[in-house]
Amino acid sequence: MRGFDVLTIFFEPHAASVDNEAGIASGHHDAELSERGKEQASKDKRTRLLPLGVTHVYTSDTRRAYETARIVWRGTGTPITQDSRLRECDYGDMTRRPRGMVFEARGDAVDTPFPNGESYSQVVERVKSFLDEVTARHRDTCIFFVGHFATLVALEYLLNGKPIRETFKLNYNEVDFPLTYTADEDN
Repeated sequence: MRGFDVLTIFFEPHAASVDNEAGIASGHHDAELSERGKEQASKDKRTRLLPLGVTHVYTSDTRRAYETARIVWRGTGTPITQDSRLRECDYGDMTRRPRGMVFEARGDAVDTPFPNGESYSQVVERVKSFLDEVTARHRDTCIFFVGHFATLVALEYLLNGKPIRETFKLNYNEVDFPLTYTADEDN
């Protein structure tokens, strides 16, 4: 038994980074938030996310994810913990390439890693490791993940059973964030 009954997990991607605005896929590159991203976090995201009443926020260890959470939950006392297992997929040699080029290559990287990087199946395994630890620590509560597209892919696979390739079809602009997941003893 994992130590919880039901855990509600909210997920939302980080605010806009300088690489997002330039049309570049950051991967593990530690891009910072753009000025527009800082405004998104302080206004829209803060307005929508604070009322959720989460007890803990987890982010990847990238500046763009951590800074988003820090701005949104500033002054609330809500703990924010960084963990590298919530990072974007490591695009290896394709890091900081045009986003369209990387997106086209994703289908080949489900089980086979990007050259000198990782596969989405490897991302799922690292997120699963993180999820197992976090669900053991929290009981009957709501927590929040600020992450990346790869975090979303892993959560959809692990908690909703959605095939990785199906998640690639999601268009961030059409998703009603934050997404809500329920983790119980069956997943």
